[in-house]
Amino acid sequence: RMVAIKSGDEYRYYDPAIPYLPPGMLDWYEQGQPALIADPKEPKLILLPATPAEVSSTRRVAMLKLAEDGSVSGNVSMEFFGHLAVSEKTRLDEQSEGSREEGMKKRFEARYPGAKITNLKLENPKLPHGPLGLSFDISMENFAQRTGKRMFFEAAFFQSGEKPLFSAPARRYPISFRHAYSEFDEIRLEFPSTFTLDNAEMPGTMKLGEVGSYSLTASVSNVSPVISIQRKFVWGQKGGLYFEPKNYGAVKKVWDMIHSYNTHTLTLKVK
Repeated sequence: RMVAIKSGDEYRYYDPAIPYLPPGMLDWYEQGQPALIADPKEPKLILLPATPAEVSSTRRVAMLKLAEDGSVSGNVSMEFFGHLAVSEKTRLDEQSEGSREEGMKKRFEARYPGAKITNLKLENPKLPHGPLGLSFDISMENFAQRTGKRMFFEAAFFQSGEKPLFSAPARRYPISFRHAYSEFDEIRLEFPSTFTLDNAEMPGTMKLGEVGSYSLTASVSNVSPVISIQRKFVWGQKGGLYFEPKNYGAVKKVWDMIHSYNTHTLTLKVK
């Protein structure tokens, strides 16, 4: 069902059977697979190309306000591109038009236990190509833990409360990630003026070999009680998507480090 179109000396590949797939892009299970170009004059065996991590990205922004009791409220917006947009739009297709927003609302309320999600809006859920957009208001108690004169909260809001990806000490079967991807998160958190940052150290940048990279950084406003946090994560570069069981220890070590960065805690103290 795939189509190869020759452009100059190169081929471009299309899969018209998948409605949300951008032109010139194959689905994740087709990429990297051997294929035969059935050209009667010049048939050839090729490996189907894989899209780079930056093509399949999630871009998230959270504008939040932290209260003295540790609760948080604000607005969240997200955009999904490439394979991630295809996956999200296909999932939405499985729901009726009237239940999509409600289904997505329940999904995020389950992701953030105790959170209240309101005013959820979807953008371009049926657009054949282009990103899927999503926005909602959120309010959540106990985002920060209050102990006496201090509050503690995880800097990476979108990963807050996540469990480690790999928990087993050993593995019998290979690990295969679907496709390369990237994540770009920005969190602007306004905290009470009666508090000041007690621990503002951030993990910074971590290289993940040729497979990817991770950074978690922050800056603090000089004029208002606001901290801006930036997180960038790239995974699956250079074909780093398949790992044999013998390499599980190294893969688990990397993802345990990613989890420790994702759950890095900042501290506020009363002035």
